[in-house]
Amino acid sequence: MARLRATTAITLCAASLFLFASPKAHALILIDDYMNDCEKAQIGVCNLSYQEFIALEDWINRNFVAKNTLQKPQELSMSENIGGGTHLLLSNGVLYEIKPEDINRSALWITPFPIHVNRTGDPVYPFELVNKQTKTKVRARLASPKPPMPMQTQPALPPMQTEPVEPPTAPSSP
Repeated sequence: MARLRATTAITLCAASLFLFASPKAHALILIDDYMNDCEKAQIGVCNLSYQEFIALEDWINRNFVAKNTLQKPQELSMSENIGGGTHLLLSNGVLYEIKPEDINRSALWITPFPIHVNRTGDPVYPFELVNKQTKTKVRARLASPKPPMPMQTQPALPPMQTEPVEPPTAPSSP
């Protein structure tokens, strides 16, 4: 009986320490919250398989503590809906191409709202964009940057008509 009480007391103490400990001590580092897709591509994180990506996050959380856990990273949001939902530009400057079957949902995403990006196992559309307000999800892949606006060109001018120029002659001697 005394052993059961001791075990219960230890369990309650451990649980209270876990529940009431500073959130700083238990801050979870998620790569997607701290690194944008451009940084992931530059470093090579985007080339990891899903299992390797999760293993890396686990290793980081076992061995490191976030520098500043009091200040959250800037929340990611949708900045621009392009082409009636075919492409979405996020606040970090990354452009996503939406899977054709999901365009009917993304076409309704008009105003800026907080968004979360998840990885999927799909090799063609490896990302899932989640509207944090409505919990609506669309599948996407990285798109090339927005093409530059075509420059307006003026019609070509006809070639200039010039008078034939005669070479200068040497002054005549007296």
